[in-house]
Amino acid sequence: MKTYTVILLWPDYVASSFGQETYMTSVDAVDPECAVVTAQEEAMDSDDNINDKDDLFVIAVIEGEHNDVKP
Repeated sequence: MKTYTVILLWPDYVASSFGQETYMTSVDAVDPECAVVTAQEEAMDSDDNINDKDDLFVIAVIEGEHNDVKP
């Protein structure tokens, strides 16, 4: 297993500012595809209003744990 950082875009029906609200998490998975599924399921657990995991658009999958830096 490897650690992947996954960045997802919230769907427009739950975002207050569509195209600007993202969800970032680090997960352990066997490959990037499994990391995406795990991250989507985690995001769905954090917001009961999401209808389908595929509504969470994948922006990026980064190998390793990424720490967000805000300017």
